Amino acid sequence: MKDLKWTGRLTIIGLLLLVINFMVIGGGHGYYELLFFTFPFPCLILNLFDEINILVILILLIQYPLYGLILDKNKKSIKKAGLIILITHIVFALIAYQNMPTGFK
Repeated sequence: MKDLKWTGRLTIIGLLLLVINFMVIGGGHGYYELLFFTFPFPCLILNLFDEINILVILILLIQYPLYGLILDKNKKSIKKAGLIILITHIVFALIAYQNMPTGFK
């Protein structure tokens, strides 16, 4: 388990972000913007189907643990891997936000 230090940390962070997002969304009557910036990949799938399906939920749950796994597997170049993850996350967050379905605005 020591080899998966970042996977464990980012799993906890991802779950906390998920809880925070559910509170901000407020049962559908709140703000969705935070969701599109913290979980861009599931939101891109949401943009395609215009509804929450099992694929969206699956990607929602594995996004941050996958980030941690990438960092754990690239220990020698962790700064480079982290920068690539960060840039990719930001780019896809902006794309997801710009293409947000009208039902979520």
